[in-house]
Amino acid sequence: LDCIAKTLRHYKMAWEPPTYACTLRIADLVLADRAGKFTLGALCGDLGIEMSDAHRAASDAEAVLLLAAALFDLSGEASFEDLVERSKAGWRARREASVRRGTYASTEPATARQIDYLRHLLDERRQAMSLEGITKGEASRAIDSLKAGSSLSESRGRDHPSRRGAAAGRLRRSRPGLLARLRER
Repeated sequence: LDCIAKTLRHYKMAWEPPTYACTLRIADLVLADRAGKFTLGALCGDLGIEMSDAHRAASDAEAVLLLAAALFDLSGEASFEDLVERSKAGWRARREASVRRGTYASTEPATARQIDYLRHLLDERRQAMSLEGITKGEASRAIDSLKAGSSLSESRGRDHPSRRGAAAGRLRRSRPGLLARLRER
């Protein structure tokens, strides 16, 4: 995505990072008692989802979509958005617990290299940010935001209601048969 953001910025075109849901986080929530690997292949195998050509973009994308649908069916949630929000909340709670225990790496002070790179990006984009006491996680998020072309003060808008359904629209245009099969489930 960084390459796309840079190209669009170069041509002074608008860039809005895409909305997404993490199937790993959703699987971690829905299949909390599951033992074993949480890889796409392992999860699909456990849920009976056939992967015709693993590690090929179209095949993996279809498998992720079918996995998301299967996890939604298993979750009992009223909407997929509710499931995504619940998975994000659970992930944040686990992260905050590890921060309190002192076992979360992102609470460590930012490295000199991160701070230097962040200063470079801030200067390049004529933005300001206090770097006093910044953690690795905060530095990483700021770097990602700046590289994507977002202002540090603006919301990235990933979960904004106006963005919901954008992925489904793209999917309808690119793989109409796949959505029809999902609706049959």
